[in-house]
Amino acid sequence: MTRFVSIVTLVVFASFFASSSSALAAGAVMEFGYINLDGSFNSVSGLFSASDDNNAIGTASRLVPVVGDAFFQGTAMGAGFPGLAAFDLQLNMSNLTTVSATSTGQITLTDVDGDKFVGDLTGSWNNVSNGLAAVFAGTLNNFVPIDVSGDNTFDGNSGAGFSTIFTETLPFSGATVTLEFGNWFTDGNGLPVSFSNATTQANGVVVPEPATLALLGLGGLALITRRRRNKQ
Repeated sequence: MTRFVSIVTLVVFASFFASSSSALAAGAVMEFGYINLDGSFNSVSGLFSASDDNNAIGTASRLVPVVGDAFFQGTAMGAGFPGLAAFDLQLNMSNLTTVSATSTGQITLTDVDGDKFVGDLTGSWNNVSNGLAAVFAGTLNNFVPIDVSGDNTFDGNSGAGFSTIFTETLPFSGATVTLEFGNWFTDGNGLPVSFSNATTQANGVVVPEPATLALLGLGGLALITRRRRNKQ
């Protein structure tokens, strides 16, 4: 059975009361969102992955001057094909129980020229409503652009793209990534259970430094989410 996976990115829960305007003033520099990704979990290796296929659609946006968007769709994605854009999330699962787990790993965004944004993820999982959802609350660190093509831009198969040269100090960090899906990594006895071909979507917000995170707040994510909807 194909399972549905939803990845949503939130900022720290301690900042519920931050306003939307404060969030952007705090310095969110970038957002990204991908849908129709494939999610899988290997119970032997303990690896959870979410990557693109030829049905994937993605957007990466720079939120600081000069702002810009890169859009990816359909066969412009295609993991494993050189020169085509890709999304890849790899998390090593550990401390699996029937209600919780921990993870460390890496996220990679790749544009049509092979340029990348990469970052490290670490966090914990909680089993919600007896397997109806699995929620990963983690921190994004060491998020940096890698200029493979030499053009210093992040380009989609449509949209103007944007410069990967930032005045803000690198590396970026401080975003929290949350994954939800209608299943859990173990059975009722705590034994790992594999799954594959889980329809997945991923959204993220990037900030320049950990201190900024306290101001970003859930209101900032809501504002940025509305911004994306208005562009669709």
